[in-house]
Amino acid sequence: MGRSESTIHYWLQLYKTGGMSKLLEEPPQTGRPKKIEVETRASLQQELSDPEGFNSYQEIKLWLALCQNIEISYSTVHRIVRYELNGKLKVPRPTHEKQQPGIIAAFKNHFPDRIKGLINDIRGKWGDKLAISYWVQDETRLGHRTESGHKITRAGVKPKQVWQWYYSYYYIYGLVEPLQGRSFFYEFSHFNSDCLGLFLEQFSQEYSNEIHIIQLDNAPIHICVAVIRRCIL
Repeated sequence: MGRSESTIHYWLQLYKTGGMSKLLEEPPQTGRPKKIEVETRASLQQELSDPEGFNSYQEIKLWLALCQNIEISYSTVHRIVRYELNGKLKVPRPTHEKQQPGIIAAFKNHFPDRIKGLINDIRGKWGDKLAISYWVQDETRLGHRTESGHKITRAGVKPKQVWQWYYSYYYIYGLVEPLQGRSFFYEFSHFNSDCLGLFLEQFSQEYSNEIHIIQLDNAPIHICVAVIRRCIL
């Protein structure tokens, strides 16, 4: 059990004197009282669960003073948040300023019904002769450029480094089918609707015996008329 012999004897003595209820009693609290009560700690934990979060530990200290009427030191706030509540500064995931609040949650909630509706429409038009598969598609750019690091100079001397502003790169177009783990990738020189159209043609030739539902994001090349026609055909 990983406990000493004296601890086991202490447990047995508690059980003999008061039974199971005595053994399960919480031991009396000793030491200093906690700086933050349980209710306040729960409220702080709820605020930390919000993706917006806090900008700094100083902001948390100010929140405790204004919203909870608790004045504690910066070091105490840092210790509680960092080591007891496991909250730390992180690089936030960027969100576009035009993104509507709740749009992602709404998409996740309604997405299964939309897929079922598409499958029903396909079955109504094409029957059960061909299998239907679901794919997700995206692109990424790969290339080489000058690495920028730190340099040591005298105080007041600003370091310089030659920077290669123009660098070689290419694009990888990819499709992944999550259910069976299949994937299809192709390399192109540009990021445009022509390359995407060629990519979809190569994909349709590779998997010509199925009907494919492909999920794309709202990139301009994904919603141009030429690409939409190719996807439908």
